[in-house]
Amino acid sequence: MAILDKATTFILAVAELVWEWMKRNPAPIIGVLSALTVFYSILLVSVLKVRGRAADYVRSSIQGDVTIDEIRVSPGLRIELIGVSAVSKDSSLSIPDITIKKAELAADIPSLLLGRVVLREVSIDSPEITIYRDEKGAYNAGAWLKALEECDRAAFKSSFPARVSVRGAVVKMEPPPGAAWFEPLRLAGMSGVMLKTTDGMLALDMKSDVLGSPSFLSGIFTPCSKEIGMDVSYSSDAFNFSNLRDTLENSLFEGPGAAKLPGGSGKLILAARGFPTQPQLEGKASLKDFDMSFSYTKGIMRVTELKAGVGVERATASGTIDFNSPDIPFIMSVSIENVRLQRLLRDMSGFIYSPAGLLNGEAMISGGLKNFSLNIESGKAHVTDGTLKLPSPDLFSTDERRTRPTSIPFKSLIADIGGGRGELRLKNILIEANDFSASGEAAIGGFSFGSLFMPGAPWSLKVSAKITDAEKFAAFFPSFRSRISGSAQLELNARGSLNRAGAASGSGSLSIRNGSFSNPYAGRRGVPYQTVDFDSFQSSFELTDNFVKVKNASLTGNGISVDVSGTIGLNGMLNLAGFARMAPESARNFVGIAPFVFIEDFGSLATFSSGFTVKGELWNPQHVWQRPAATRWH
Repeated sequence: MAILDKATTFILAVAELVWEWMKRNPAPIIGVLSALTVFYSILLVSVLKVRGRAADYVRSSIQGDVTIDEIRVSPGLRIELIGVSAVSKDSSLSIPDITIKKAELAADIPSLLLGRVVLREVSIDSPEITIYRDEKGAYNAGAWLKALEECDRAAFKSSFPARVSVRGAVVKMEPPPGAAWFEPLRLAGMSGVMLKTTDGMLALDMKSDVLGSPSFLSGIFTPCSKEIGMDVSYSSDAFNFSNLRDTLENSLFEGPGAAKLPGGSGKLILAARGFPTQPQLEGKASLKDFDMSFSYTKGIMRVTELKAGVGVERATASGTIDFNSPDIPFIMSVSIENVRLQRLLRDMSGFIYSPAGLLNGEAMISGGLKNFSLNIESGKAHVTDGTLKLPSPDLFSTDERRTRPTSIPFKSLIADIGGGRGELRLKNILIEANDFSASGEAAIGGFSFGSLFMPGAPWSLKVSAKITDAEKFAAFFPSFRSRISGSAQLELNARGSLNRAGAASGSGSLSIRNGSFSNPYAGRRGVPYQTVDFDSFQSSFELTDNFVKVKNASLTGNGISVDVSGTIGLNGMLNLAGFARMAPESARNFVGIAPFVFIEDFGSLATFSSGFTVKGELWNPQHVWQRPAATRWH
C-alpha cells in the first residue's frame, strides 16, 4: 500500500511540472496543434474529394446496380456509406441481392493526399445477401464465384483492403420456382475478419451460425488464381441436423422423404480445397448412433464410410450421390450386422405377425433423392435365432380375441435380395428349423427411402414347407398340442396387405402321411377323447379375405375314408359337409355312427357310410350325422 501511495505522488508531481512548462512556453504547443489542425484539414478535404470515388469503387466491386442512401465522413476520417443496396443489372438475377446497413472505409493517408482511394480497412455492418435459384437449378452466386477466379491478381493485391471486418452478416435464399415455401430461408449468419497477407492471400477467421448451428470458418483463400485455390475449414460441435433435414425437405427434395434423414445435434467438420467454382470438399458428420465420412467434387458426393447402430447392431454403407442430375440419383453398397428384425421393421408395428431374429446381410441399392425413390439391385440376407409368427385359433377362448399369434422358432433363414421400384423381393428363401424346413420366395411393397413396409403395403408369398414331425410342430399351437401326428407337406401361394389382422388370399395344399388326428374339443362338455389313425390326409384350399375354402379334403387308411369340403370363416363360422366310409373298428370312435355298430360287426367285412355337416362357430361346432348306411357281408 505504501508503494502505491508513493507511485501516485510521483505521477502527480511529474504532471504538475509538465503543466507549468506548458504555461511558460505556449508557442511550441500552439505550433504543434496548428500543424495537426492543418494536416487534419488537408486530409478532411481529401476525403471529401474522394468520397464520390469511394462510391464508384463499391459499385465496381459489386458489379451491379448500387444505390447508397448517404455518404458521410466520420471525425476519424472514415468514409461512411449508409444504406447500401445492390441488385443485378436489368433485373437479370445474375448476382444476389445485397443490403448493407453501414460500411466504413478507412483509406490510406498518403493516397488521400494524392487524391486516390487506397483502402486500408473496411468495416461492414449488418450486410444481408439474398440468393436466388433459377428454373434450371443454378444459383445466382455463380457470377461472383467465377469473378473470384478470373480477376486481375495484381489489381487485387493493390486495391483490396488489408483488413475487412464483418458484423452481423446474414445469407438468405429466396424460394426457387415451384417451391412449397414462401418466406426467404435464412441459411447462415457470420461475423469476423478477412486479412490480406503480404503475398495477396486472404486469411479468414469467422464465427458463424449455419442453419442455427454455432460454428467456425477459417482458412486461407487465394483470389484471382486458378492454381493455388483455397484451404478453408468449417467446424461445428453442435450442428443441428434436424434443421438441415427440414431445409433439404423444403428446398431440394420433393415430398416428406427428407423426414427420414438423421436428425438431432452432433459434430460436422468440412474442409474445402480447390476453387470456388469447383470446390473439393471432405467432411465428417457425427451424431448419436450415426457417423459418415464423405467427399464432394464436381457435383458428385462420395460417401466413403457410413456407420449407424448401437452396440453389436450396426450398419455400414458407401457409395455415390450425383447432384448434377435433376433426380439426384445415388447408388450405395450397404452391409448390416446383428440387427434385430424388430428394430428394422419398426414401421410394421401394427402388423402382429412380423418375424423376429438377428439379421446380417449386404445389398446394393439405388434410387433418387429428389423424390426419395429406392430400389434394391441385389443382395443377400441371413437371419439367425429367429421366430416366425402365425395366427393360432384358441378353441377354448371366452373373450373376443379368439385368435392369437404364436411364435415358431427357427435356426436360420437365408435369401437372395432384389427388388423393383418400391418393392423388396426375396428369392431362394431357405428356412431351417429343428422339426421343419421351408423354401420359397416373397415380395413386399411399400418399400421406400427410410420407411420399411408401411402398414397396408401389399405382399405376396410362395412357400413349400416340409414338417418332419407334425406333433412337435402342432405343439406351438396350444389348441392342437398332442392332437396331430405324422409327417406333413405344405404348399402355399398367398398375397395380402400388411395390417394388424393379417388378412390374406391365395391357395395351397396340405398333406400328412402316417399320422393321427385327435378331437381337439375332447374333454369339454362331455366330448369323448377320439383318435383316428390314417395313412394319408390330402387337402387343397383357397384363402380369401373372409374365409378359408376347403376343397377335396380326404383322409384314408386304417379302415376309414373321409371326404370334406366347405368353408371356415375368419370370424370362426363353420360350414362344412362331408361323407365318411369306415370299418366297425373306426366307426365306434364317431358319436354319430357308434350306436349303429353291433358287437358282431367287429372283425367282419362290414362298412358304415354316412354324410355329415359341421356348422356353428369354431369355438362351439355343431356336428350332425345322417343315419349311416351299413353294409354287412355274411
